[in-house]
Amino acid sequence: MTAPGTIRRPGQLSEPQPIDASNAAHAKVSVLLQGPAGSGKTHFACSMPQPIVMGVSESNISVPVGRITEGHKITLYPLKNWADYKWFVRKVKNREFDAATVVLDSYTVIGTYVVNEAMSAPAATTQDGNLKQARWTGVASDQFTELLDLLGSTQPLVGKPSYHIAVTVHEQEEAVYDPEGKMTGISAINPAVPGGFRRSFGAKFDCIFLTRTHPKLEKVGAVNKVTGADHIMWTVAPDRLYSAKDGIGGNGGRKVLPVNVPNSWDALVAAWDSQPKV
Repeated sequence: MTAPGTIRRPGQLSEPQPIDASNAAHAKVSVLLQGPAGSGKTHFACSMPQPIVMGVSESNISVPVGRITEGHKITLYPLKNWADYKWFVRKVKNREFDAATVVLDSYTVIGTYVVNEAMSAPAATTQDGNLKQARWTGVASDQFTELLDLLGSTQPLVGKPSYHIAVTVHEQEEAVYDPEGKMTGISAINPAVPGGFRRSFGAKFDCIFLTRTHPKLEKVGAVNKVTGADHIMWTVAPDRLYSAKDGIGGNGGRKVLPVNVPNSWDALVAAWDSQPKV
């Protein structure tokens, strides 16, 4: 009989490993960090438990490189295409990295990779160069499978490490149009990933936090001057357009976070620990 928790290979079956009182404490957390460029997504990810392995698809890597030069235990793997991303996911799924945290920065670029991969297939595009509608089903399916493989590494596995997972993503407005094609409003602000998958993307994570930058003001005489910026995370959606959740705390029935917290892992854990039980 195959031992529970054994990695599955083609043609080989394995028994699911139960999660119970004997190993539940080894489960880790998956966090989706959603926000505009420069809002602190990568900053938060770099504050998570070390060693950190980070798959980077963004061209700007100054934040993690700066942390590395300061002595933080962070290893970067540049991901240049969909094949690179699939390699990274396989390494995470098989628990091959010596890491406490695995970060993907950012999924928005990965989404571009999967679309480019789909468009490179024979007869995949229309005459005007757009991806055929039928091909979008494959794009959604590929994203779904790979994301679940990545996030599954938060679960305990016999003889293998489990990882905290952080994924960063930009934002995309969902426009509303009238019958004449004129934009009349915005129905939601979702993670910027391809196709209809963006509407359910965040549901796969334990937590969705919105990263924001607020100007730091200092009064000079009678005038308030901007002297810097504070990075915070919204743990509760500020309005109906956004989605945020705390599946580890409030939704998980243990602790309820305040509406926003300072943008670091230590501050988040401290907030969880300091809040009353629900």
